[in-house]
Amino acid sequence: MTRRSWYRPNAALHDAARIERFPTIVRAQSRALTVRVKDRVWHGCRKDDVQMSKPSRQTPPNAEGSASVLCRRALRHRRRGEERRALVLLREAAHSSDQEPHLWAQYGVQCLRMGKKEHGAQALTQAAWLQERAGQHRKAAVTRALASDALRAA
Repeated sequence: MTRRSWYRPNAALHDAARIERFPTIVRAQSRALTVRVKDRVWHGCRKDDVQMSKPSRQTPPNAEGSASVLCRRALRHRRRGEERRALVLLREAAHSSDQEPHLWAQYGVQCLRMGKKEHGAQALTQAAWLQERAGQHRKAAVTRALASDALRAA
């Protein structure tokens, strides 16, 4: 009978006997520290009969923020031609983080694309005001020009 290296029916018994005979050699050879407890071979992290749990995360699963996720979804919907869904997602993003001028500008431009000129002009005016507060005066001037053009076209 030939010995197959991949088939070892008594591997657990053989390893347990090796641990009893040569504990320091076996521990040095294995990556995880092994200990014989109650006729079982336990790894170092499972010495106690305590149930293992996942480590708690300090950061939320999507650490980049919900507004950026909503913006990416809106862009994806716009590429597919679903303008209404993109508008709804951008509105939600703009209202969820109301201190971000670029979200208001994106929402305003999407409103203008959909033909909602009044809502678009209001969103662009809000974006220009936030940009002025942030010290971005040139961006605010361009945004105000877009808002005035939208109001004239309406």
